[in-house]
Amino acid sequence: MAALNRALEGYRVLRQVGHGAMGIVYEAEQVGLNRRVALKVLPPNLALRERTVKRFLREAESMGKLGHPNVVDVYEVGSKAEFHFFTMKFVEGPSLDRVLKAGPLGVQDVIGIGIDVATALAHAHARGVLHRDVKPGNLLRDREKILLTDFGLARQIEGEEGGSVTESGDLVGTPLYMSPEQISGEFGRIDGRADIWGLGVTLYELLADKAPFTGNNASAILHAILHREPPNLRKLRQDVPRDLDAVIHKCLEKDPARRYPTAAALLDDLAAVRAGRPVAARTPRFFDPAARWVRNHPKLAGGAVATTLVVIVLGFILRNVVVTVLERFRNVAEQATEDKQKAERERDDTKRERDIQERERIAASARRMIADARMLWWSEGTTDDDRRAAFEGIFDVLQAPALNELPEIRAEVFEFAAELALAQQRSPEQVLALLEPQFASLDESSALMFRAAVLTGLKQFQQALAVHSERMRRRPLDPQPWIEAARVERRMGGLELESGDFVEADLRLRRAISLLGNALDRASDREVAIHALVERARCRLDLAQPEFAIRDLQRALAQDPNHVDAQAALSAAERMARNPVSWSSRIAQQPLETGAESKPADDGPRDEAQPESAARERRNNTSDLKAREAQKSLEAIYGVFEGLIRGNDASASGAGEQPKRAEKPADGE
Repeated sequence: MAALNRALEGYRVLRQVGHGAMGIVYEAEQVGLNRRVALKVLPPNLALRERTVKRFLREAESMGKLGHPNVVDVYEVGSKAEFHFFTMKFVEGPSLDRVLKAGPLGVQDVIGIGIDVATALAHAHARGVLHRDVKPGNLLRDREKILLTDFGLARQIEGEEGGSVTESGDLVGTPLYMSPEQISGEFGRIDGRADIWGLGVTLYELLADKAPFTGNNASAILHAILHREPPNLRKLRQDVPRDLDAVIHKCLEKDPARRYPTAAALLDDLAAVRAGRPVAARTPRFFDPAARWVRNHPKLAGGAVATTLVVIVLGFILRNVVVTVLERFRNVAEQATEDKQKAERERDDTKRERDIQERERIAASARRMIADARMLWWSEGTTDDDRRAAFEGIFDVLQAPALNELPEIRAEVFEFAAELALAQQRSPEQVLALLEPQFASLDESSALMFRAAVLTGLKQFQQALAVHSERMRRRPLDPQPWIEAARVERRMGGLELESGDFVEADLRLRRAISLLGNALDRASDREVAIHALVERARCRLDLAQPEFAIRDLQRALAQDPNHVDAQAALSAAERMARNPVSWSSRIAQQPLETGAESKPADDGPRDEAQPESAARERRNNTSDLKAREAQKSLEAIYGVFEGLIRGNDASASGAGEQPKRAEKPADGE
């Protein structure tokens, strides 16, 4: 940014707010006019290609000549030193892809978004400009209206470029939102109906909280767009009006000739949906997918019809002999196959459930030992010998071979061990020297995980987050670093809650929720997804949002009804729902200063001038709070173990003496 500030004398660059394939966007202040602007800059390495510079300047030209209330305004275009840039209106509101992370939008809100974007597209198409990348990330919420931005892939309808590939042969656009003709070029030159497709995909995703075409990679997504039909929207969300369902499915017709011919026609139907008038789009019928398949595969359909006729004729001729024999053989083979598959499924299910129960038992046992040590450490009257015993107990847990299969639980143990070592007045360097030999011989990925856990226990949160960021960079598809980074953010938010700084706690917890959303996007394993859902529910409980926490926990329990952590968290969420806490009133009591930097949670006391008695009282309150939290955690774990013991004993003995009830420790134990 220093080089930018030197080169662009008329602007003061404040911060980076985004980046894309065609440039980096900064928040800047226009000197003299005292106006905040969005400054988009083409990096010098991309400016070496003349074609790239032309496309960058064409984006500014396309946006600048539109001049529409639903298109971001362009103020200035220029080149200084090695930088090509243009400035736009700075929009405070978030993009819709960020809004979508909180869940699907309301029906009326989506209709309004569709009307705003269709209005902007109709205006752009009338002036010969195609956007070619309509998606939630390019739609900004500016108070009560939606602005269309990022015309980096835009071109003239009658321009020199045709199709949807660059000179290198790469596809232009975002795979999830590309139209079939952009992918294959089967329908000739691309026109405004490609943007209508992108808007249809966007409206579908805003309503269903999922894209209509998905896959494990870009190739699978493109194949689904070309060859599969989108799931019926009303089956995913029943409150969607039939007319709106018909409008969106008409936008998603694979043949451009069957879509809306213009964005203006789409705008008319969206306005009719909002006003309750009939729409031009026809409601999808149950046999439409079959009709589309016949229309797209006429040769295969003809062959199928001919084969059917032959089979019918042969059936009439040989039905008393051939059909009977074939039926018998088929029934026997099918029955044998079904029996074999059923046995294999039952065997796999039994093994899977046994493995899951064993993992949960080990995890619960480790967490119980942590809770015991935490209670012993923070209870009143605890002696130095008791603390040494607690610390040695944690080291015994670290040595347990069973934790080799549960690295995330082992990371929690490392974190607590570092916390106890720090409480023993050891320096961070001594703690690292004590704990690093425990994982130095492991692979690099595991070593990074455990080092981040130790740094978290030492309250060196920023360093821990830096280690997790390095793990994300090395393994971008692994959800575990995102989950553990969220745990660090939640830990920092918890410390802010203890100190009474609800504004900073709110920021930390919401950041943790965003990280867990990214983890869920990457989670392919059921257990990892459940873990992320439970962690996100805990963050929502810290934010006093029990209704959202209950929704996440219900999703987790739908995948595993016996998940211990999810059951315990759901009980806490239901109790909070019955006794709601006003989180917003806590934040309202603390004014948020504009431009203030959030302080790390381990910066120390916030008021150095406070009297010694006040500082001592705050330390006492913090200690009491930790003791109460440890007491609650231990009681919850004892309750879970009681259920596990009852279930295991009942299954092992079948009858006989009932197991004794695990006694809960009294206060102060």
